[in-house]
Amino acid sequence: MDEYLACEECHVVQSKRDAFRESQWDNPRPVCNACATKRAWAMFAADIAACPNASVIHNHGNDPKPQSEVRQAPIQQNSRPQPAQWEKDAAQKIKKQLNPTPETEESVGKHKLWCAGCERAVVKAQRCSQCKLVYFCSTSCQKTAWNRHKPQCRRLPIATSEREKWTPVLTATKSTNADESWTAFAQIQSWISQPDSAKDASAAFRAVDGVSFFLEQLEASVQHETETKWQILLLLTRLVEISTEVATDLHRLGGVPVLLALISESSDFRIQASAVVTLCTLLASNPKTLCAYFLDLDAIPVVISVIARASSLDDDVKLVACVQATALILQLLEQHPDSMAQITSDGKIASLLVEILCQIDGIYSLDRATGVPVGHHLYLNILSLTGSIVHADPSTKSQFVSAELLPLVCSTIINDHCLPPQAPKGFSLWHFLWTWTLWFVYTFIYDFRVVLTSTETLDILDRAVPLLTPFLSTPEWCEDITVKHNGVELAARTLEFVLHSDTKIAARTRLSGLDLFVCVTLPPFDCPDEARHNRIHEHLDHILPTIDTTLRTALKSLDAAASSPEHESTLDQMLLSEAIKSSGLVAHFGRSMPTVKRANVSSTLIKVLLSLRVPDALKWTAMAALIQWDSNANRVDLTAQDRTALVAVARWKRY
Repeated sequence: MDEYLACEECHVVQSKRDAFRESQWDNPRPVCNACATKRAWAMFAADIAACPNASVIHNHGNDPKPQSEVRQAPIQQNSRPQPAQWEKDAAQKIKKQLNPTPETEESVGKHKLWCAGCERAVVKAQRCSQCKLVYFCSTSCQKTAWNRHKPQCRRLPIATSEREKWTPVLTATKSTNADESWTAFAQIQSWISQPDSAKDASAAFRAVDGVSFFLEQLEASVQHETETKWQILLLLTRLVEISTEVATDLHRLGGVPVLLALISESSDFRIQASAVVTLCTLLASNPKTLCAYFLDLDAIPVVISVIARASSLDDDVKLVACVQATALILQLLEQHPDSMAQITSDGKIASLLVEILCQIDGIYSLDRATGVPVGHHLYLNILSLTGSIVHADPSTKSQFVSAELLPLVCSTIINDHCLPPQAPKGFSLWHFLWTWTLWFVYTFIYDFRVVLTSTETLDILDRAVPLLTPFLSTPEWCEDITVKHNGVELAARTLEFVLHSDTKIAARTRLSGLDLFVCVTLPPFDCPDEARHNRIHEHLDHILPTIDTTLRTALKSLDAAASSPEHESTLDQMLLSEAIKSSGLVAHFGRSMPTVKRANVSSTLIKVLLSLRVPDALKWTAMAALIQWDSNANRVDLTAQDRTALVAVARWKRY
């Protein structure tokens, strides 16, 4: 009977030498070759479903013996001892893996790993037994990717002294003794903080498998380990900044889903904020590869939840968390087109962003208190994110209008915080003095609003001004901006303020300011010419002086660019070109416009024609604009010098 064995699965007695592998001879529960093959094919079928790179590896061995030699084993009741408890637990675990319930499927889906062979997120994966640094979703995928992985598949070298130095310190970080664990974290921090030894310390950390060691502690669900997790997140962030190899290990060993789960499940906001900082630092190390991975794990809704929790911004921790979270979302938007769908999925992003923008005084007060421009960066990130959403997804504009974005940007941000205060206008001398006195007291004495620096003001205008332009394409919202918020006057004041600001800071903002001014003056939607004519005549005192100032400033900037080789003249030429076109459009639709004080657009256009710095193409455009002023019965005030110059230009162009 020793020459035969009964298979544990099929209960068939077969020849030990022919039907069983040698490794099964001494097994108390042997499995025959046929059942082992069936099991292998079942596992391979799972590989096929999980991995597109799986391929069939045929086994061309000897054919098994004929079935005639196989005899049925007599079935005996209770012939085997009862399985041990650990065997029952193992069987239940295998059963759950083979037949997952909806609950287990949901939990598995939350923690996706990165397959180094497929280079994509997978639900299940096995760690490479050789290097311990990557995962593969299947054996077939590992074999397919072996040629690519082979050069890196080796244990990282480390001296015995270094291993003996690092191992006890890493182990001490798990200690329940707070002093002991804190000392261990402080020791690691000192090793990686020294500029001369930071690279060597990060290499030793990788060699002792420190990334996996820390990830296991982050996954532990022990509530009293909050301080430990916080220290681990700080160290991981610093190590990712130091070494791109540590960032790669953190990515490949499943650090992203662990960090996202930590944000979703942790009740301590400090842990959530630190995890967001680590994720943002990790994404910056390799954005092209990691962006798709982040989106596959639904990272954006998780990060937005952190912004929502920190929206009160009552301390610097929440301020930093919002800065890092918005920076992460902006980076994903820049790298991957599918990011917008996750941002706008719940329909609450508009109200959340507007809520934060309303806290401009609180944000910049925290900024002044900390002495670091974190609040300024946050406000710019929120404005940039709002602008990206509005421009990329027009369907969200109604949500922002409902959240009162337009009065916030027009009145609170631009008029109250960015533009200089306007002196009041009085009907008589006494009325003017009384009104001016009240205005001065409330503006400069009892005004508790934060005072922005010139750089902060221009940075905010650079993002807030283009934010209004998309809303002007809708007649209802355009009328709302024009009537309720004095849109034409506001756009004219904004453009003139930017034109008189530092050119190096406000070069791009000049173009966006002119674009806003033109869109408010001549709305970008279909309307009768008579409506445009009436709109221009209602605001002549703001439109014509602003166009004239823009032409003069752009022409002056071109002359300055010619005398300074370091000055970039491309934006100045673009500004002059758009200003000339705007003057022609206003002349065409305005018709019969009278003269206005402080503005002589036709005379300025002649100066453009006479300038040696202006390209010929722009001069032809200026000539066409000048013709529009003359042919549409507009008042043209030219001096004798202007007329002589115009005749000279006409003769020169003729020949």
